[in-house]
Amino acid sequence: MPGNWWHATRFEHAIHCPGTARAHERIRYLNHPKFRGQYQMNVHDLVGKTLRDLGVDTVFGVMGEVNMYVMYRFVAEGGKYVKAASEAGATQMALGYSSTSGRVGVATTTCGPGFTNTMTSLIEGVRAHHPMVLLTGQGRDDLRGYMQSVDQRAFAIAAGAGFESPDNMHDVQASLVRAFQRAYSEKRPIVHELPPYNLFAAADIPYRQYTLKLQQTSIALEPGEAWDQAIGIIATARRPIILMGHGAVMEDATQELLALAQRIDAPIMTTLRAKDHVHGAPGYLGLMGISCRTEAIDAILASDCIISFGASLNTYTTGEGAYLNDKRIVCFNNMSLDVGKYVVPDVTLTVGLKSAINYIIHWLDEAEVEGSGFAQEEVVIRAQDAIRLPRTLQNPEFNEPGFLTYDKAMQVIDESLGARILVTEGGRYKYSAWHNIFVDDARDFIPSLSYGCIGIGLGHGVGAALAKPDSTVIIVVGDGGMMNAGMAELQTIQNEQLNVIVVVCNDGAYGAEYHKFIECGRDPDLTLMKQPNFSDIATALRASSIKVEKVGDLPLLRQKMKDWQGKGLLLIELVVDTRSSE
Repeated sequence: MPGNWWHATRFEHAIHCPGTARAHERIRYLNHPKFRGQYQMNVHDLVGKTLRDLGVDTVFGVMGEVNMYVMYRFVAEGGKYVKAASEAGATQMALGYSSTSGRVGVATTTCGPGFTNTMTSLIEGVRAHHPMVLLTGQGRDDLRGYMQSVDQRAFAIAAGAGFESPDNMHDVQASLVRAFQRAYSEKRPIVHELPPYNLFAAADIPYRQYTLKLQQTSIALEPGEAWDQAIGIIATARRPIILMGHGAVMEDATQELLALAQRIDAPIMTTLRAKDHVHGAPGYLGLMGISCRTEAIDAILASDCIISFGASLNTYTTGEGAYLNDKRIVCFNNMSLDVGKYVVPDVTLTVGLKSAINYIIHWLDEAEVEGSGFAQEEVVIRAQDAIRLPRTLQNPEFNEPGFLTYDKAMQVIDESLGARILVTEGGRYKYSAWHNIFVDDARDFIPSLSYGCIGIGLGHGVGAALAKPDSTVIIVVGDGGMMNAGMAELQTIQNEQLNVIVVVCNDGAYGAEYHKFIECGRDPDLTLMKQPNFSDIATALRASSIKVEKVGDLPLLRQKMKDWQGKGLLLIELVVDTRSSE
């Protein structure tokens, strides 16, 4: 027998007998340079060790028979395994980790129901363009009628995710590397499915040490007719608005965009995914779209040209297209994923944004084109002055001095925090969080709204907290979302002692549906929900909590946040009148 068989066999015994110290001893022995690249191991050990070789430090998951020994080896190699309460939550954590860190997030589930529980979260990741790898495996092939068998490839493809699996046992490492490379370049989740195998059978697979070098593809600038048309539109626009999207944030094109805004004297707005990234800049008018401040709408309607950088111009950004009427549209995009999906601009250029902006400024200077002056017009100045003030509800009935609104509470939360990450999900309360809680960098904002879900915010927030432990993560959810799926990960926050504040916006109803019934003259009783006392639930988890029901409670909220030590959960329950739930 080959000499390495003894080592592999001894290690097999040790790795499946975690009650002994032999597993860790054998790992150290086989990692010695004398044996590295020579010895053989089974699939579990191969994948667990390769994950560490690829630079993965954290994996979020729920244990099952196809992944338990992989994670055992991963942890033995020095990795951190975060125990999620649900597979959906584990996937959301990987998405939140990816969004905040800029790295490929990693989650793991068992086969069958463990995998299919991730579907909603996978779709969110696909539509939000978050790179992540979901590691799972096929059901056993040595047992006829194995109950957890399902066509996982079909589910992954239906969700819009990529799918990778090794061609054979000797392709396991290479296929894992492909999954990471694809996740990064395609900006979406990739499901990596290990082949079926008997869990305790040794598979002699030679080990090879891999490294992962992920690089962003550079899109070259190629002058031509489209460029002439784009610069011509920009040069002749009298009332242009610059729109900054998520692509510009990811390319760090902020300074270049501000320079262009100054050069053409144009106001600047952002999409939701670029929230606050140029907050306070000259001419800044906040968010564009259905979530924009009402005070900025007049300026948008007065403009004659939208110059978009790294934005998809989706239905929500464009106010269902209304904000683009009678305007020329020039779109610069550094990712071809969404180009032309929602809007057909006058000119579309797929190009690196920094080089594109510098090229535009160069030719405007060459042609001695004067600035538009739009940023100095009264309609823009009025809007800019208005959005510097705290947002209030439009209905004066709910703005009386003693009446508690989400806006008033969110403003207290914002002023009481230092470095923060903001996570929200679907619900009417989200507008209050977006307009009252600010972040210094748009990468520290996760709307988790690309699939219109509720009940997924907590998972994203856990991942973000582990990606940036020095920041406070604020997760703003509705009472319906918390009951839908959110409470599953409260214990994870406590177990990991994360720096997380969960704000439960409790209006006792599914608020959006409540108001739709009211608007069409129907009884909203079907939307009303009798909820538990969320602050009591937090207390049962040995977490800090406070219930805020009136304006007089806001000083107590401010003091509670000041006294909180930042380790483990702080749950803030905001109870407001259902009628004022925006």
